[in-house]
Amino acid sequence: MSGKTRLFILCMLLGKLVEQQRSNKMLEEGMALMDKALRLAMTLDQLRMRIA
Repeated sequence: MSGKTRLFILCMLLGKLVEQQRSNKMLEEGMALMDKALRLAMTLDQLRMRIA
């Protein structure tokens, strides 16, 4: 394999890694928003039961 080919493959892999990390962060943020929305939708009694 030539040096240019190796460099190209390395750049492709790094790009995929960055894309995956960005996707994971968006998923985590989405889950946090869903959790917040669920908590806001709960009644006080439901919240107390969840905390206990």
